[in-house]
Amino acid sequence: MIIPEKQVSVLLVGGFGHAVFVFDEWLRDDANVRLVGAVQTLEDECLQGFLSHPWCKNVEVPLYKNLNEALIAEKPDLVIVSTRPDLNPDLIVQSLQAGCHVITEKPLAVDEDGLQHIYNAVVETGRYVLPMLGMYECKAFVKARELINSGLIGEIALVNSRKSYQWGSRANWFKQRACYGGIWSWVGIHSFSMVEMVLQKNVKKIVAAQEFNRFHGEFGAGCSDTLSGLFLLDDDIQMTVSVDLLRPDVQKSWGDDWVRIVGSKGIIEARPRLDEITLILSDNIEKIIKVENSDTAFYTPFLEVVFNECHNREKYTELTTMGLKLTDIALKTNLASVNEQYSVRLDNQRWLY
Repeated sequence: MIIPEKQVSVLLVGGFGHAVFVFDEWLRDDANVRLVGAVQTLEDECLQGFLSHPWCKNVEVPLYKNLNEALIAEKPDLVIVSTRPDLNPDLIVQSLQAGCHVITEKPLAVDEDGLQHIYNAVVETGRYVLPMLGMYECKAFVKARELINSGLIGEIALVNSRKSYQWGSRANWFKQRACYGGIWSWVGIHSFSMVEMVLQKNVKKIVAAQEFNRFHGEFGAGCSDTLSGLFLLDDDIQMTVSVDLLRPDVQKSWGDDWVRIVGSKGIIEARPRLDEITLILSDNIEKIIKVENSDTAFYTPFLEVVFNECHNREKYTELTTMGLKLTDIALKTNLASVNEQYSVRLDNQRWLY
């Protein structure tokens, strides 16, 4: 991993979401990066939760209510967009057009028009957009991919992907899926991301999807707490996905996020939070493989691109494409679920550039 010798200037936009994970990594890695300003995007949005983080709590930064004003005044190298998802497209595009690379909360957009708007700006500017999908590089998934690519479990036929969240405290705008893209986009996108990481296969068809709000009726149909779907990947690999917001609020993950891959010669189950893989082979071998218990680096290496120091620019083109593609899959799954659509085909090539 290369950390630029020149200091990278960063503008924070928003006060909601997972920007703290970016800060955690930069603090851990002692990254050469500096917060130069913060933008409040909503009248009732509080930035203090982010600005009190150890990475930036001792830094006095100017606060803005207008992104363009902040971009002109601070001229940042990098923008972190971490706010209500329906605001993402305009904020991302403004940042790209100002010459900045972007790290952004997912989903990138809450509708197809917004996603197309971002894609056009990426092509026009040549800048990168890194989605906040930090589980992408976790050790268990990397090891699972290596074992699969070695041919150990043979030809892949079936995948199960599961993502579990706590309900926790939800903002009122979670009652309106137009504000955040629905739970398929907010949470389910991780299920697609995990499979993308392990198998490097695209979802080519949404066979069927459904969702219900079973136990949080005060939020209505806008925010579901249980979801499931059936999908077809490249090479006609079947995939089932389950998503829930029913993990007890006091309970941390105990390995309930996982991917199960079934092949002609065996099965691999990858559990990232436990740093382990269960391997079951056809010759009656079953074993648990513990992977290296070390922190992954996802956001710090992205700093390479700022001063054109990146030796693998293709990687960030692929990650930008991945963010667009996974958002498209999640949004179309949301629509298939709400509108009871079946056999929805996806055009993954449209996001290549």
